[in-house]
Amino acid sequence: MTFRFDAVRNFSSVSFHANNQRSRDVRVFRAARLTFSGGVDAASGGGRRSRTVNYSYVRDDVMEYARVIPVALHHHVGDHVTVRLYFDDRWIMISEVQFQSGTPDTQHTHHTVHYNTMEEVICAPSYRVTR
Repeated sequence: MTFRFDAVRNFSSVSFHANNQRSRDVRVFRAARLTFSGGVDAASGGGRRSRTVNYSYVRDDVMEYARVIPVALHHHVGDHVTVRLYFDDRWIMISEVQFQSGTPDTQHTHHTVHYNTMEEVICAPSYRVTR
């Protein structure tokens, strides 16, 4: 999924609301890879550094309820964020994605960009299921 923002943002975190109904072959993703495009990375003093955040989720084989999965983004800067989620079962069910971000010159001021449905995303994501 690619999220496009109207301006360059300084991202501190993203939260995914994900289901874990393993009895129906639905699990939280096993890993996520987030890549940032556009802008200059303020955390590296205006220079370039890795523009990717990798996250691994510890599988929950006990509770089947949905949960919020927070991922720290370490103040990466950009106006596009590409999110790649990796399957841990047959299905991934994401109902909400919420970014915490601010403008690049105000790292400690956080604003929420909230997406409840895929229709609200400026750039419609393309889906390709591979296993």
